[in-house]
Amino acid sequence: MDKTQKVLIVRLSSMGDIVHSLPVALSLKSKYPDIFIGWAVEEDFKELLSAVPYIDRVYPLNTKRWRKDLGYNTLREILSAIKEIRDVDFDVAVDVQGLVKSGVVAYLSGAPLRIGFSRAHARERMSALFINKEITPPAELVHIIDQNLYLLKDITGDIDSPDPRLFLQEKDELWAMGELKRMGIMDSDLKVFITPGAGWITKLWGPQKYRELVIELYKRYEARVILSGSYADRGLIEEIKEGISLPVSQFIGSSIFQLMALLKNVDLVIGGDTGPIHIASALGIPTLSLYGPSAAKRSGPRGERHESVQSDIQCSPCFGRECRLRRLKTRDSRLRFKEVPCMEAISIDSVKIKLEGIMSRMASYSVGDPTHRA
Repeated sequence: MDKTQKVLIVRLSSMGDIVHSLPVALSLKSKYPDIFIGWAVEEDFKELLSAVPYIDRVYPLNTKRWRKDLGYNTLREILSAIKEIRDVDFDVAVDVQGLVKSGVVAYLSGAPLRIGFSRAHARERMSALFINKEITPPAELVHIIDQNLYLLKDITGDIDSPDPRLFLQEKDELWAMGELKRMGIMDSDLKVFITPGAGWITKLWGPQKYRELVIELYKRYEARVILSGSYADRGLIEEIKEGISLPVSQFIGSSIFQLMALLKNVDLVIGGDTGPIHIASALGIPTLSLYGPSAAKRSGPRGERHESVQSDIQCSPCFGRECRLRRLKTRDSRLRFKEVPCMEAISIDSVKIKLEGIMSRMASYSVGDPTHRA
């Protein structure tokens, strides 16, 4: 590959999936430091990429809004966004997402070489119509990071497997320190960040179990717990806090920068298979994550700092946004977290065992000491 070439990565969403795609850019930049790397992403997630030093330019798109309103102004906005990308004259476009919409973006980029997953492997088979180099990762590549990196096999030759890496600006870290102080949390406290929400309703764990986990963290480990989520998660967080007379902090809604800054300044992050878990991992923070419809071995954080609990129910993982088992039994797809069998099957005791393993590794550090972080 010519070191002067320009590569466009197309991964529009979501938060965790974007983090899993970061090694594609990192691997390219490590091997060819002089190449230009652009990234097409949904506007909602542009902050996540704007501080990544190995990405040269971010191209925010708003495909969600565009699909709802295809009026004259929207068409002008679409043409302007595509023109901005085409003006770069990208040599290669890599569709990491494997959806029709991401394939269309790769095609409209004008790149003569468009690499993506094959019809057999892509999430939407029709996406392969918009690429001209189909790649099928071998079966032994289980983790999604390794599958994404395999798309580069004809560009970089050897396939390395770097973990995702995110970075913060000093002003954001200073903001986080001030926010923790506002919560009454000291530098010396053991700080545990819990993110109970999820983009899929099938990934939610019951609030009563989170409540018991909060009590365990405080009484056994003297941890200061921060419950966090989007504005849509406020009810869930209040349900977790119900009946707890402990000093539990909460952080609702934020910019991605603020979320990243808080995650960087805690000692452990606990939650389901969600964006904050994967951001924490990319920031070098230990995580404990829970998997029901998804698979820890496919998308969980890697390395000795991380622990995961996989549901042992027979149909897990199913990779479904809806519970087919529950819908077949009840003919009702309107689910609540407590009704999803795979997440319900994850016991509080199994989580406590994993938690104990993480805490025992932290025991050699002073409470609040950041040296256990990467």
